[in-house]
Amino acid sequence: MKLYSGPLSMFGAKAEIAAREKGLAFDLIMVPFEMKTLYQPKHPDVLRINPKRQVPVLIDDGPGGDLEIFDSTQIFEYSSRASPSPLCGRPSPRHAPAPACWSTSPTRSTSRRSSA
Repeated sequence: MKLYSGPLSMFGAKAEIAAREKGLAFDLIMVPFEMKTLYQPKHPDVLRINPKRQVPVLIDDGPGGDLEIFDSTQIFEYSSRASPSPLCGRPSPRHAPAPACWSTSPTRSTSRRSSA
């Protein structure tokens, strides 16, 4: 399995974190990045697979055949199906029953702005 990502890609980081948390064996390929040229030239596998020409891109050439995915949410879901282990570990007993990810990550902003 190969995961193409970039040093400033939040979506690539999402895919990488999911694959690492699930314990998947993969090669992380960081595409070149420089401030002057950004991600130019584009990596040829990224160009070939993703019509948007962006990372992340996942290639799984396992026994089931070749699979190429370029959407971070689909890569995340594929990682979840590829390994049965829970993504965020065991839920803490101090949290209400909910998926572990929901009880350990902030999903809402609690700050309120004053209109004064």
